[in-house]
Amino acid sequence: MLRLPDDDLATASPLARIGQEVNLAKAQRELAAKGYHFLLVRAKDNAHARRIAEVVKPHAAERAQYYGHFVVEELIEQRGDFPQVAESPDRGLDTATARDTAAGRRL
Repeated sequence: MLRLPDDDLATASPLARIGQEVNLAKAQRELAAKGYHFLLVRAKDNAHARRIAEVVKPHAAERAQYYGHFVVEELIEQRGDFPQVAESPDRGLDTATARDTAAGRRL
């Protein structure tokens, strides 16, 4: 779980560093360090991704993200849902989970 975000960060292009991709890789690394696991599923479109998120949510899934053409959309709303961090690597990480927001923490 830790190796994939490390590899992504090491090979990120200059263009990726401008947008949300680097923040996502850092957030994934931080969640992996906390013991979270990831499952990647190919979805043919946004509607299919939403159905997948609804299937995994009752099984304790805390995050589901749809990687669209120009934006990464969170599909599982967090309690006390915080807005996503703006697309800039120096503005913070999107790592809040349901457990974090229930405890009133924003990472």
